Amino acid sequence: MLTDPTENRDTIKRLYNRMDELLYREEMMWLQRSRISWLREGDRNTGFFHRKATWRSKKNKIRRLISEDNRYVENKGEMEAMATKFFQDLYMKDASIRPKSIASMIETRLTQDMNETLCKPFTDEEISDALFQIGPLKAPGPDGFPARFFQRNWEVL
Repeated sequence: MLTDPTENRDTIKRLYNRMDELLYREEMMWLQRSRISWLREGDRNTGFFHRKATWRSKKNKIRRLISEDNRYVENKGEMEAMATKFFQDLYMKDASIRPKSIASMIETRLTQDMNETLCKPFTDEEISDALFQIGPLKAPGPDGFPARFFQRNWEVL
């Protein structure tokens, strides 16, 4: 008895997605247990890596929001407007709060000497210490270079 080829493709696709999910869960378990980022120096251009990235991008999408009147909104423009309004309202200045009255209740903890120390220019040693505490392949800076570039070329820079 012959089966429909589209059913086979759908089944294979479903099994790949399930396998990716299980591999991702296993990776997270080991990552949490070992507290290291094993993909840091690892094989980044494998089929597994690309399937995982695709799976994560599908998982991390917001497909719909619930509006104030409890209806589901799936239209992208409407969802953008809802998110914009939400954050504008969240960060709107509250006119009933008087900052000076609140600030006067907070005890000063910094002395003038402490403030002067904090305002001094950074030394090369302080910059070096901070640079080498950054994970070498974590998110690149605004110039597009990862910390590893600066760490390896620190003597030249």
